[in-house]
Amino acid sequence: MVHVRAFQPDDARRVEALFSELQSHERSIEENRVDGDLIGPAYVKHLLDDCRKWDGSILVAEHEGRVVGFVCVLAGFDSQDMIEADSKYAFVTDLVVTSGMRGRGVGLQLLREAETFSRQHGARVMRLNVVAGNTSARGFYSKAGFRELEIKLIKSL
Repeated sequence: MVHVRAFQPDDARRVEALFSELQSHERSIEENRVDGDLIGPAYVKHLLDDCRKWDGSILVAEHEGRVVGFVCVLAGFDSQDMIEADSKYAFVTDLVVTSGMRGRGVGLQLLREAETFSRQHGARVMRLNVVAGNTSARGFYSKAGFRELEIKLIKSL
């Protein structure tokens, strides 16, 4: 059974390792990704800073006493984008489940808890970004009710 709870300082190293696992996977798809091992501690600090700034939380999934996944959601994010009618929304910065636990509903459980947290903090819409070539993640989010909003294009020069 998986239990989702709020991040505690003792979780930092495991969250760093999960972030590194995500970065490694994304680097296999998109070359413009930094090695997660190089930035793990700084990245987790950055997430915690963003949580304080944007009314957010890191939620961790535990299985048999071990952190096996996490989601970071910023419930009060404001893109400050002047072309958007509603620039305030909940934003999922990261969602990752360790490879051995994928396909067991852990990601969906984390996402649902992030949605609940966001609703409780006044958010009406949730957004996230996903690497275009990450077809498994895109399929997961589509099944969870997300739709494409914008498509970013890149060209190497």
